[in-house]
Amino acid sequence: MPGIGRFVELLKGDRPVRNLAGRLLWQTGLCRRFTIRKDGYSLRFFPSSVSCAYWIDPDARVEDERVVTRMLDPGGTYVDVGANVGTLAAAAAMKVGPSGRVVAVEANPTIAGFLRENMLLNGFGHVQVHNHAVGSAPGTIRISQRRADDMNFVSAGTDGDGVTVEMTTLDDLAGGLGTIDLLKIDVEGFERFVLEGAAKTLSVARNVYIELFDENFARYGYGSREILCRLEAAGFTCFVVGQDDILTDGVPDAAVCLNVLATRDASDLERRGFRLPASVRCSGA
Repeated sequence: MPGIGRFVELLKGDRPVRNLAGRLLWQTGLCRRFTIRKDGYSLRFFPSSVSCAYWIDPDARVEDERVVTRMLDPGGTYVDVGANVGTLAAAAAMKVGPSGRVVAVEANPTIAGFLRENMLLNGFGHVQVHNHAVGSAPGTIRISQRRADDMNFVSAGTDGDGVTVEMTTLDDLAGGLGTIDLLKIDVEGFERFVLEGAAKTLSVARNVYIELFDENFARYGYGSREILCRLEAAGFTCFVVGQDDILTDGVPDAAVCLNVLATRDASDLERRGFRLPASVRCSGA
């Protein structure tokens, strides 16, 4: 029976009871009465898959948070394209402090509302929230409304499912920020178009943290090599972020989802606790 099968599936994993409770709270809408305590900040349990994942396990996806906070200093500037409900934006806001700046961009209007509420919940007045798609040129485009909100994507045309949103370029949105300490991009395959409209932004970014996944890129007719070539042409050296903060160079085709950290200064990554490939350490890059 499908219902029993789904129930059994929910009881699998390390936190079966909390998993089941989280799904029920999400389904009923009662989740909004709960908050998720993180390291120095809180998130509302919104009816979204990302919020539910963090309620089940507050340390979910902690690797991304560690990369972001490690790459920032008090007073720094962080730009997040594809911010979802704002976990990384909140962690960054804590790290850079009130003297720093955080720009959080989310295309889906519903999720952008959750993002904005999370920033207000924590009193992060130094976080700017933008509800825009980001691409190669201004215009309008459609964004999906999937139940798994961390998998929403920009439609290849204007007649796809979802909702219509305004699209801007990263250069227009982030112009005037000056030096960007970390630019993070995670837009479910639309990364190429974000970079096409970000030439000026890339020129003032010290580091870029970006997701590569050929399965997502195929939706738009390109591959991970195009992203890497564009970053390298802009002066970045690219590393895959692995477990235990180990970085590897020679990025392979992204048949599986990869997190890539692109930098202008590999020695700075080492100072921040990342473990560089031996070839890079020996060359003094």
